Amino acid sequence: MNRKGWALVGVLGLAVGLVIGTALQIWRSHSEVAVNQRVYAMDVAISSMAFWNEPKQTWQRIGKTTPGLRTVFGGPSGSDPATQIESVDALLVPPQLEMERALNR
Repeated sequence: MNRKGWALVGVLGLAVGLVIGTALQIWRSHSEVAVNQRVYAMDVAISSMAFWNEPKQTWQRIGKTTPGLRTVFGGPSGSDPATQIESVDALLVPPQLEMERALNR
């Protein structure tokens, strides 16, 4: 084959590739695409403080209206450090070990 023949084969190959690529792209856009799940967690030092209510409510509204977005909020309700330590300790320490600690006191 001469150069013109190879050039013609190359152009036809590109044209076929473009047609197939366009058809696949159209087919993908019509198929149902799963929405990615995003989770935003916010934890504050004292969750009962008044200044925290407005941002929390705003993010709750955003989480309810945005598909695939979930918001999780947390934090102790009081500022007593001993209570905070006990609540965290209760989450980390298995119940059986906690019972043994209480018996050894």
